[in-house]
Amino acid sequence: TNHGLRVARPPIQLRRPRALHVVDHAPPASRQASSDLRDQLLEQIVIYEPNDSWEILGGFSYQYSGTFPKTNDLKLPLNQDFYKPFSTKRPAPDPNFGFFGYNPLRFQNTSGFLQTTFKYERTSVVAGARYDEHSLYGKSINPRIAVIQKLGKNSSLRASYTEGFRGPPIYDLYNSIATGTIEDGVFYLAVPSPDLKPEKLRSYELGFRSSFWKRLSLEIIGFHNYTTNRFSNIAVRRDPVLYPNSTQDKVSSTGNIGNSTLNGLDIIVEIPNIYKPYELSLTISNSFAKGTELFPSQAEGDQTDLEVAILDAIYENRNQIDTYRTVPNRMTKVRVSWKLWRKWFFAFDYTNSDPWYSRSIRTQQQYKEAEFNATYNPYFIKRRVDGFNIVDFNTYFQFTSYFRLIGKVTNLTNSIYSGKGAYESSDNMEINPQFRRSFYLGMEVNYKF
Repeated sequence: TNHGLRVARPPIQLRRPRALHVVDHAPPASRQASSDLRDQLLEQIVIYEPNDSWEILGGFSYQYSGTFPKTNDLKLPLNQDFYKPFSTKRPAPDPNFGFFGYNPLRFQNTSGFLQTTFKYERTSVVAGARYDEHSLYGKSINPRIAVIQKLGKNSSLRASYTEGFRGPPIYDLYNSIATGTIEDGVFYLAVPSPDLKPEKLRSYELGFRSSFWKRLSLEIIGFHNYTTNRFSNIAVRRDPVLYPNSTQDKVSSTGNIGNSTLNGLDIIVEIPNIYKPYELSLTISNSFAKGTELFPSQAEGDQTDLEVAILDAIYENRNQIDTYRTVPNRMTKVRVSWKLWRKWFFAFDYTNSDPWYSRSIRTQQQYKEAEFNATYNPYFIKRRVDGFNIVDFNTYFQFTSYFRLIGKVTNLTNSIYSGKGAYESSDNMEINPQFRRSFYLGMEVNYKF
């Protein structure tokens, strides 16, 4: 029969993901640190194919995570006997800060997902949903649907709608920065926000793809994203019980007040095998984006709660900016690649970007003054990051079917430029300096047993 049942992916996986930031313990007179997570992940996916036109994919996953302790900038070396995996045990309180900054954390997430793909003649429909139950963020159901319509032998049109959520980075949940002493007073630069909720996303996409003369392909994708519960820095009243020995009225934290829209258009042109003997190929992609963001009123921090409420009622969008921070209005990428003797691959990658606005902008006034020092302040920081032009070079030589030698030169032109924020937080520095010209050499082995 045509019926088929397949099991995908290994059933159990122990992994350590990319670093996330969490605040822990730091040197004297200061409390700021970072760490990442230890994960245990159980995941299983099953695919069932009743016939050639219908596929059903379902599965579940369970993740259990705990933070690692801080291991750098300590007064004394880490006591390895003190730390146990997934432990929430805390060291003795600091004489100046107490338990402020000690944030051991454990959480778990259970999810189930179901997706079906159905094909009928020239039409394909993909529909599914994912259910998550997170010990920190609660329950969430996120659907997805997409329709792909073939217009001809080499052309297709697709439309999709997706909902999703993004949990707060651990750094934003438990960012704890303080300095000072009990005698001189403690100054809190940032306090935790453990009640932070996930961001919610609704995304619409429409795409067209076509091939011409077997030598040219064109893809055009338009999208609209709307996000609520945006993470943003806010000023909150200092809790004298949680944050004592200070004269501050308000302290910096992270809140969910704010939303954003982002509209964009991607155009991708591919011309493979321009000259077949050398497999000369060209790819050009252009990304255009324009968005808006609505900031929380609390970010200003210089008005009473009543004044803020009155101003918000009169001027609904008074804290809106006409840009989407860290996203340039245009980015162009060009790749030229070729092969010699069918074994030696070369590629040049060129990237050109428009300027963008820094994530450190938190008010409409900061946006207006992002690049103009109207008051001639000697400490003025430009918050509109310059665009850049860079060229990368990639090569590899295929010695055998399973072994290749790899070489790479990034930033070939040795340009001085800034990248996006150094980490996923709303209090990044205005610029994030990137590496100058760098050289890499390595090897790759692929072998099937």
